[in-house]
Amino acid sequence: MNYDSSSSSLCDDDDDDNYYKDSYKKCYGCANWAEHLICCLTCKRTYHPKCHIPPITSTTISSNLESNDMELWTCTMCIDIDHVSKEMSEGTSDPNKNTLNENEICMASRILLELLCDTDNSIQFMNFPPKYLVSFYYHNYSTVSLYSVKNRLRSKDNYYTSFSDVIVDIKRIYSNALFFFHSSDISHKMAQKQQNLLFEILTKWVPQYHTDPNN
Repeated sequence: MNYDSSSSSLCDDDDDDNYYKDSYKKCYGCANWAEHLICCLTCKRTYHPKCHIPPITSTTISSNLESNDMELWTCTMCIDIDHVSKEMSEGTSDPNKNTLNENEICMASRILLELLCDTDNSIQFMNFPPKYLVSFYYHNYSTVSLYSVKNRLRSKDNYYTSFSDVIVDIKRIYSNALFFFHSSDISHKMAQKQQNLLFEILTKWVPQYHTDPNN
């Protein structure tokens, strides 16, 4: 059983569609196109406020607009997190707290946004596959998506009690797809590319979570 995501449309970037290209920008958090997005000064990626991780709040937007400094905004993708990586490698988490600390939230946010910004491949895994197309999937696999991890990370009831839980959920997105979709399916190839990207990110910043014994 295959679910072909090739019909999922991004932007029709034909050369004769100059008005569309000039007027709209792609949101790197959802792969949709819109006119009014927030642009990062450093990398020029654009986002809907709610699609960025963490969300760009109305307070941030209003204060920057009033001071005419919105162009100074920098997205999570451009923030140096080497110090976060170093602190996490030193085991600074409090084992007595069943919640993520500030460094772990920062790192999880960066990893998620790195994966989402790979829009050519992540679009298949932002949401759950349509149930009416792949009902078998829902009976045999734990449903998890990039957006569900994002929402769990932002939940006020501390859904994640450890950073390892976050990584296990993200890994499960791609292991599910690799088991479910045939190797010739576009979704299988997209899952492989996203999984490879995830492992590159983990190796770079949190190698201790590259291979998780709980996965």
